[in-house]
Amino acid sequence: MPYDAEDDVDGQLRAMLFAANAAQNVDPNDPEARAALVEIAAIELTPHPGARFGRNDLLALAQEIGGDDVEVRGEDIDAAVARGIVRAAGAVGDGWLCMA
Repeated sequence: MPYDAEDDVDGQLRAMLFAANAAQNVDPNDPEARAALVEIAAIELTPHPGARFGRNDLLALAQEIGGDDVEVRGEDIDAAVARGIVRAAGAVGDGWLCMA
């Protein structure tokens, strides 16, 4: 079932607080922290269930949340896919993703 931002106001608040804290405390070499930034960005890009977003949009927003000291990489998105946080939405390899 997709993440439903409309129904989870408390979850939105937790995600925003986590994002603010994570952006200040991320070890740029910690792949788990970078994957968390990808997850937060995916939540932000999901205004309604089933919303799709591009891989580049996800990468750019995760980078913005992480700040200049963190380099979010394509492999971090791959890790988020492997963890079941996001999944392909559409043809494999077309670059569209959505919340899992």
